[in-house]
Amino acid sequence: MVLRVFRDALREACKNVIAAEPEITQFDTIAGDGDCGLCLKSGAEEILRLADDNEGLDSSDVINSVLALAQAMERKMDGTSGALYSIWTNALAAGFATSTETSATPAAWADALGHALATLYKYTSARAPSRTLVDPLAKFTEAFSHSQGKDFAGAVDEAVKAAEHTRTIEAKAGRAAYVGQDALREANVPDPGAWGVVKILQGIQSVVQK
Repeated sequence: MVLRVFRDALREACKNVIAAEPEITQFDTIAGDGDCGLCLKSGAEEILRLADDNEGLDSSDVINSVLALAQAMERKMDGTSGALYSIWTNALAAGFATSTETSATPAAWADALGHALATLYKYTSARAPSRTLVDPLAKFTEAFSHSQGKDFAGAVDEAVKAAEHTRTIEAKAGRAAYVGQDALREANVPDPGAWGVVKILQGIQSVVQK
């Protein structure tokens, strides 16, 4: 992926998350602590700053570029979701180091995503379906890996379905597990963390599909 596409994808992902902050915050006032949208917005704003820094990202060094994203998240994202994003992004960088691919091909991204998800599972008990951000992240990773990185749009579709499904399922992990489940189902809102993942992926898709 050339630097311009990489940066454009990051920018659109971040802009999409920032635009969705009020919606995500509304969901989280019902299903969580009310801070998920602001946490994601803070991380997105820091990554936008990084994307505009000519020294921040290097298309010839995808591992260090992804590590730079992880460091940006660590600086600005608080709470459980911030920790999970940091763990996942650091593991994504490590996944490239263990990939059998010699460059950042779609197949290499699939390998790295698989490694990142497996690493994340070591730090959280959440497994799909759990009404957490893991639901769409796992479905996207599985679909993208199954296509060997060739069907990004199809993988995003699977993530959207998984996030929508969180409207009706019982929360098995995260803050929503401590909220009355009958009230959650009646509210018919998706998990805010899961919705944030979808907004990130849809932003990336708007660039990648071109």
